[in-house]
This record gives sequence, structure tokens and C-alpha cells, in this order.
Amino acid sequence: MRLLDHPLFGTLINLGLLYWKRHSHPLNLVLLSTFTIMEAFTLGIITVFFDDIIVLQALLIMLGVFLGLTLFTFQSKTRSSEVGIFIPFSSTMDIIFAIGGCLIFSSYIVYDTYIINRRLLPNEFIMASISLYLDFIDLFLNILRLLNDLQDW
Repeated sequence: MRLLDHPLFGTLINLGLLYWKRHSHPLNLVLLSTFTIMEAFTLGIITVFFDDIIVLQALLIMLGVFLGLTLFTFQSKTRSSEVGIFIPFSSTMDIIFAIGGCLIFSSYIVYDTYIINRRLLPNEFIMASISLYLDFIDLFLNILRLLNDLQDW
């Protein structure tokens, strides 16, 4: 397998180029577009291994959470925080980790939206959108994992 045949390596290389050229307009927008396409391809491969109903449920839950957290962040004056948990593995712990992942990435969405809304200059929006996009994907994957674990539990 060649290095560039795997979408993960292409995504990481693209992300590095995007960070390096984040202030070079319009190249930054082209790199952001290719990054989004590669991430969509990778996410598509992952979702093939899950039941269609679970994927749809995870998408709808994640969209609701994302919109709710974004609206909360726009109106809120408070700051976000996160907690890390390290506990041995079991099927119950897998569910707990999926819930924890949902909470952590929900916190990241609040934090990154706050940063975009209140602290960043427009020339930093490309990297901020990457951060928010990755939070969105990670939240989706954790919701997908949680729904799948609950179905098997």
C-alpha cells in the first residue's frame, strides 16, 4: 500500500498544508475544501459498518446537540470546561466512554464556537472552522458508538 492511498494520510498531509497556508487566500479555501472531502470519504467508510437507522439517529442527535450548543454559546457569558476519566475497559465502560466522548466533544463545540464568536480575527477563521468541523465529526462518531453499544447491550 502506498502512503497516499490511505485517506487518513492524505487528510493529515492536507491538514498540515492547510495550517501552513491558512493565510494564503484562495489556496486556504481550496485546501479546506479538499480536507472536507477527504474527511467525508473517511466518515463514509466508517459509517458503512453501522446499521443505517443508527447512523441516521446519530446524525439527528448530533445535529440537535450541535445546534443547541452553538445557540447556547452565542447567548452565554460563561466559559466551558472538560473532565477526563480513566477507568478499565468493559462493555459498560465502553458506553460510559462514548457518553464521556459526547460530553467532551460537546464541550469542545461550545469552546470553539465561543473562540470563533468572540476572540478570533477573520484571518483565523479557516483553522477555527477545521477545529469546529473535527469536533462535529468526533461528536457524531461518539454518538454513533453510543447508539451501537446501547443496541448491543
